[in-house]
Amino acid sequence: MRHSKRKIVYHAVGTVITLLFLIPFLWMVFLSFKDNLGIFSDPFGLPTVWDFSLYIETYKTATLGRLFLNSLEIVVSSAGISMIILFLSSYSIARLVLKGRKINNFIYYFFLAGTSIPVFAQLMTIYKLTYSISGVIPAFGIGELWSLLLPYISLQVPFLTLVLVGGLRSVPRALEEAAIIDGCNLFQVMFRVVLPTIKPVFMTALILNFLGIWNEYPVASILLTTKDSFTIPLATVLFKENFTADYGAMLRAATMILIPQVVFYLIFQRYIIEGMATAGIKG
Repeated sequence: MRHSKRKIVYHAVGTVITLLFLIPFLWMVFLSFKDNLGIFSDPFGLPTVWDFSLYIETYKTATLGRLFLNSLEIVVSSAGISMIILFLSSYSIARLVLKGRKINNFIYYFFLAGTSIPVFAQLMTIYKLTYSISGVIPAFGIGELWSLLLPYISLQVPFLTLVLVGGLRSVPRALEEAAIIDGCNLFQVMFRVVLPTIKPVFMTALILNFLGIWNEYPVASILLTTKDSFTIPLATVLFKENFTADYGAMLRAATMILIPQVVFYLIFQRYIIEGMATAGIKG
């Protein structure tokens, strides 16, 4: 009986917290169906007309299609490459023993030290390096969408190393030893035995990687100079130009930008929970 009451309390508290987080989002959606007069005269009331054609008009005016495509291209490329590098480097730190693990620990803490450096302190260096690359590989130079590729890969690795190494250390060594006895080489052990075992942790790192790149603003703001190469976080610049003081249109654009992230999280939330639990065993 006591356990049931406690469970009911937990569910009630969880429901209240969820509603508190949902209220600002729902309020934004309601306001997006109003014009400026309706927003300022009755900000807490429901819209009198639910005209979804406003969203279609805003989508076209804000060129959200191009912004979404740009973000998707750079996210898929950066996240894909960085996850391969991350898995290989994390496995080396967690499993390969170099001089009594001293080198392993040095590399591990070297990666983690990167998480303590704010991205704003790195902007000047990132800009100079990208400018230097411009003369060699113009496609990766200032103003080009692909100029974000190398910075995004390097910025995501330090924190995600902490997540993935913890998950890899939770895998029993006996599992890998058994695979080696059965004739597996190193790469077969890594990708056929270990990777499926840490799937929740790997998916968690992938999701955090995806969302981190999708929402990144500081680096994009200094490297992207043309509207055709802008990503979703830079859309606010276009909103000010396209909508000036049309607050309803701005709210509609913001809603359309948030919805894909909410849907993405709802689909993969179980991997985040499972991954954090697994990574915490021997992190």
